[in-house]
Amino acid sequence: MHSQRHRGNGKERKARHCVSDNCRGTEERGDPEQLQGLRSMIERTYGLVYDGPDSGLLSQAIADRMQETGIKSLASYCSFVLSSPVGADELRLLVDAATVKETRFFRGRGLFRALADEIVPDIISRMKPASQGGRSIRAWSAGCATGEEAYSLALILMEAALGRYLAPVRVLGTDVSVSALAHAASGLYFANALRNVDESLLERYFVELPTDGEPGSHAGPCCWNARYRVGQQLAACVEFLEHNLAVLPYPERLREFDLILCRNVLMYFSMDTAARITRELSKCLCEGGYLVLDSWVSPLDLHLDDCGVVQCEYGIVIEKTGRRRLPTQARTSAQSASQSQIPTPDRTQSRPQAYASAQPSAHIRLYGQEVAATAQVSASPDATREHEDGGQPQWPHQPQWPHQPHQFRQPTGPVRLSPEDRLEEAKAAADREDFEHALSLLESLRQETPFDARVHRLMGEIHLQLSDPRAASYCFSRLIYLDPGDPVAHWRMADACEQMGRHDDELRHLCCALECLEDSGSVRQLELPSDVLVKACLHRIGRLRLRQRI
Repeated sequence: MHSQRHRGNGKERKARHCVSDNCRGTEERGDPEQLQGLRSMIERTYGLVYDGPDSGLLSQAIADRMQETGIKSLASYCSFVLSSPVGADELRLLVDAATVKETRFFRGRGLFRALADEIVPDIISRMKPASQGGRSIRAWSAGCATGEEAYSLALILMEAALGRYLAPVRVLGTDVSVSALAHAASGLYFANALRNVDESLLERYFVELPTDGEPGSHAGPCCWNARYRVGQQLAACVEFLEHNLAVLPYPERLREFDLILCRNVLMYFSMDTAARITRELSKCLCEGGYLVLDSWVSPLDLHLDDCGVVQCEYGIVIEKTGRRRLPTQARTSAQSASQSQIPTPDRTQSRPQAYASAQPSAHIRLYGQEVAATAQVSASPDATREHEDGGQPQWPHQPQWPHQPHQFRQPTGPVRLSPEDRLEEAKAAADREDFEHALSLLESLRQETPFDARVHRLMGEIHLQLSDPRAASYCFSRLIYLDPGDPVAHWRMADACEQMGRHDDELRHLCCALECLEDSGSVRQLELPSDVLVKACLHRIGRLRLRQRI
């Protein structure tokens, strides 16, 4: 949708590329003071920090705004923003262009399952019916982008409130991006954004629009080109408002919420600003209300005296006052440690006579727990009779060994290493950049153990090092086939697609990586911290979205 609106003619695209190159070249050549002044102004006004990998996103947004305003040089544009009477308006448009708006309905299904199963029922249990003067349930999606999260919240609350005669649900969505809020208020979405919505909810709360050029026809929910409009019942529950989270304190209307979600937002602020925003959001909760943040936020840095704070697999859950129960899925590290201490079975107890012939118990470590395994041996009645010479049980059919010990011959020829040893040797060869030997070992391993994901991952990494993205994409595609929920596999597949110039596939795999990180039901051990990978995915997605607009 955005790519069609901003694509323009060929001359315009060429000019925009020149402006973008000029902006990047100026940044690299020499004018760091002006850019730093612009970054500082953005941080002072909006609290957003554009450094490290995000600096490229800001540079692309500057190039985009330079083209829109007709300003030819970076120095002139910085001066225009910093000192002109309309500089504040242009700064807002610049931040709007640099804001990543990648989202979808029910983004982070683990969180929304917890909301539907535990948090929302706990909130509703405290609500009085409307006939008894009960108030509306109030929820806030802070940093709602194009509105998918706000509408998802409303769906969860409306479904939970069915048949309880409660006052209407009220959901507020706020964001700093005016264009994103306009999109949210329109209620128009492609089927791709609705892929996590249950079909029954889709039929009840959304209206499918006719496909372009075919009046009265519908593409159906399985077609990504299908377009939907939010239905009147759902739209009536949701309101959108421009709001800057970094401007404290918040107005009175942003108070007394039962539920607040603030996800994929705080990563763009400095740590101090993020902590201040979190404390201010906690003040916006009513008694017993919940605030949900990203999982990477450190609970120790929050210093919330009147709240209970718990780390969950889907994020940080903060409850106003600790008197109410927190979700049962939420476990602190101490609770998890105490629950993992499973008592060891008492193996000193006497066993029944029927098991008198059993061999001693063997200890097996299964999923981190030590359990006892007993191997039973069937024996004849005479099997337990003590041998008259040694006093040991005489088992039937016991082989009679010769008096002279058997002379075992030493094996001749090279000893074949186990698959594990060969994999370690391949890793060592790759570390010392002996890629030919590493690939030779890995190729034989791939034939012997085709379902070992580690083999495909290492082969893909080596092919990327050798600048062979086609071979790397084959390896990563096998890795994704074996584990579709591996975010790093999708991330590296996106790298291969980028090297091949397949930017649509690159964008698709980046979105898949982001979805794997946010929708995973279990915590994975990743090579990178999950928050770093999420931010990197969002940065690259934003960069590709901007490229589509050129």
